Amino acid sequence: MTIEPAIQYPAVVAYIVRSDGLMLSVTRKNTGELSFPGGKCEPNESLHKALRREMLEEVGLTPTYWHLVYDGRHSSGRRVIAYRVLEWRGTPIAREPGTRIAWISPDVMANSFGADYHRRALRV
Repeated sequence: MTIEPAIQYPAVVAYIVRSDGLMLSVTRKNTGELSFPGGKCEPNESLHKALRREMLEEVGLTPTYWHLVYDGRHSSGRRVIAYRVLEWRGTPIAREPGTRIAWISPDVMANSFGADYHRRALRV
């Protein structure tokens, strides 16, 4: 019997940046980890649709202007595509139970768990 390898769908990350340079962070409910909105693409979902879905699900925003800032691999081997989101519709709110959101300076990630990946993606 042949075991097929598990399909790893890519993940998207949204670096939502205000005009003053602060970025919207999410504190994850299961780990307390400081991170940014994002998650895995669903089967047959485009990267841009995944970006829109993840932002709406996690922080209640709809992106209207964004650009690619990173296309690489997470330490797990999963492909990660990160976008800098400069314009959006809506008011940010933590939509997932147990999560918190905050506007932070990009260099705050230098002292948080997972900072290596975000430094590479943001070139902080």
